Amino acid sequence: MAKWEEQLLRIIRWERRLWNLMNTADTIFDREAESYADDFYSCYLECCHMKEWLKKDREFNTATNREIEEYVNNTPSLCYCVDLANQHKHCNLWVMTGTEKWKKTNRNKDGEIQGLRFSFAIHGVPDDPEKCELIIDTEDAVGVDRIKDKWIKCGMDSNDIKIQVFSDVLIDGEWGGDKDKFDGAYELASEAVNAWMSFVEPKAIAG
Repeated sequence: MAKWEEQLLRIIRWERRLWNLMNTADTIFDREAESYADDFYSCYLECCHMKEWLKKDREFNTATNREIEEYVNNTPSLCYCVDLANQHKHCNLWVMTGTEKWKKTNRNKDGEIQGLRFSFAIHGVPDDPEKCELIIDTEDAVGVDRIKDKWIKCGMDSNDIKIQVFSDVLIDGEWGGDKDKFDGAYELASEAVNAWMSFVEPKAIAG
């Protein structure tokens, strides 16, 4: 398997991880809630890096470096991934996990990425509902961390506490996803991964 194929499979795994984090309640809540938001940035970063893997791997010879750059520049989802990765790197990206206000960041020719927002849901069944109130939804990362700590103090097994994370992306003042599903950031990641798969052709993941 070529090196660039390994990277393609890596971004596919990241996209699937985000889907699972958003669509199922199977993820054990075993770290700080904020760290699950990092998974979105990691996916964008790996999508951003994909072009360098294609450029530098001599086994990929179906497109020139210029063609790769032109493809990225003409594919909005990949442009946004590059912008998000760069803004996160240079501390220009504003993230909302509670009640913070937005600030504008860099400009993309297809629109301006202004930030991401996250919503967290916590799932669990307390052993003693009288002592430990069941709360399964909150938008605040710190809030779900406190709920988890409270449940553990009430005697709940930490492995029985699960988390879901939803995220949306703000572009030119408009949310990118379905307002009820809160899925814009995932949809962006999915489109970016699909864009790379289309570029390198399905044979890239054979074997």
